[in-house]
Amino acid sequence: MKRYLLIVALTLFICSGCVKVTNASLDTLIQETVSSKYKLFNHVNSGYKYYLPQGMQITNSKLYNEVIEDAYYKYYLYVDVVSYFNKVSKNYEINNDAVFSNTLSYDGKNGYLEINLME
Repeated sequence: MKRYLLIVALTLFICSGCVKVTNASLDTLIQETVSSKYKLFNHVNSGYKYYLPQGMQITNSKLYNEVIEDAYYKYYLYVDVVSYFNKVSKNYEINNDAVFSNTLSYDGKNGYLEINLME
C-alpha cells in the first residue's frame, strides 16, 4: 500500500506543470501565474481572493488595501473592486520609471500590475 501511494505521489509530482524561475522574466512569470489552470488561493478578503506565498504575512488590512511583509520587504496591495463590479475600464499607460509595469488580461477580465521601489 505504501508503495502505491509513493508511486502515485511521484507521478503527480512529475506530471505537474512548473516554470523555471531562475531564468524567467517577470512577464513570463506573471503570465503563467495569471493563466494558470490551477485556481489556488489561501487568503480571502471581501470581494477578492489570492494566494499568499509561504513566509509572507499580512500586517495591516483595511477594506481593499493590504500591507504584506516578508523577512526583507514590505508590499502594498490595492485592489480596485469598485471598478471591477461597475465594469469601468481604465486606459492604463505603461510606466517606464517603474520596476515592472504591464497590463493583464485573462478570461475577459482586465487589470494592470505596477511594481515600484520605495525608500
